[in-house]
Amino acid sequence: MKKFIERNWLLLGIVYLFLLASSNAIAHNRVVVVPLGGSQLQSFCQGSFTNSVGMTFSLLPAGTFTMGSPADELGRDSDEETQHQVALTESFYMQTTEVTQVQWEAVITSSRGSNPSSFSGEGHPVIGVNWYDAASFANWLSFDEGLIPCYGYDTCSSRPGENLSCTNVTLVPGCNGYRLPTEAQWEYAARAGTNTATYNGNLTSTTCDPLDSNLNKIAWFCATESTPHFVAWKKPNNCGLYDMLGNVEEWCQDWWDGSDYSPEPQTNPTGDATGLSRVVRGGAYNIIVWGTRSAYRKKRAPEHVWGNLGFRLVLPYRQ
Repeated sequence: MKKFIERNWLLLGIVYLFLLASSNAIAHNRVVVVPLGGSQLQSFCQGSFTNSVGMTFSLLPAGTFTMGSPADELGRDSDEETQHQVALTESFYMQTTEVTQVQWEAVITSSRGSNPSSFSGEGHPVIGVNWYDAASFANWLSFDEGLIPCYGYDTCSSRPGENLSCTNVTLVPGCNGYRLPTEAQWEYAARAGTNTATYNGNLTSTTCDPLDSNLNKIAWFCATESTPHFVAWKKPNNCGLYDMLGNVEEWCQDWWDGSDYSPEPQTNPTGDATGLSRVVRGGAYNIIVWGTRSAYRKKRAPEHVWGNLGFRLVLPYRQ
């Protein structure tokens, strides 16, 4: 298969929908949905499931939240985080950890691409992936599970993990497969009902010596070691999501030109229509304190590759 997604996926998508409806074979019917453990987790999220390659997802309910940060939030150093109300009208699943190397290799086999990580570690997040790599991973996983892949494009230069670049990438209408979260979905999931700088409270310090006590309980940051860490070693948020802050930065779906948010309320925002850079969220193991807050945002060219940049996926909720 020289090109994974072409425009004719729109036609193939119709065939998939017919087959899925007739065989009752969508991924959610092949996994067991179970309640999340603990009253704290149940207070915000509504359940979870594990997919075919061992990736666990929490169900985020539709809702409204305040996106961005107050101007006096400790650690805020930019004018691109103006607070505004955001309504997300559809529930969605968010992966509980960053995509790990073992998960990457289960989907991106040697016949499909390569693991671009600069060191080997099954429980560590895959790194060195650009935005196109992440989108391609989502497409291949969707394909493997009989879902309609969400990314269409004209041509691609190589394979996932091998400096992949694609032209005219678009979201496939009506897709029900995996994709990257929008920036709003990412922050909604990271906050999980909280409104402080982190989901474990406000920052108490912006220095690396000593480490901020609240942040240290939930995040790897300030380069205390030379590589990312095993996923899910720190305290999760109220949805059972690990490493939303720290460990590795995470690609989001949205284009972003670097401008501030509008202060007006928004519903299901998806960022700029086009652009040169995609949103990156979450901070990383080698980022200092101010970059590891729920509202912190960064932009990178989609071809950008770095050793502290990974991703996690979302999936639409289906009853």
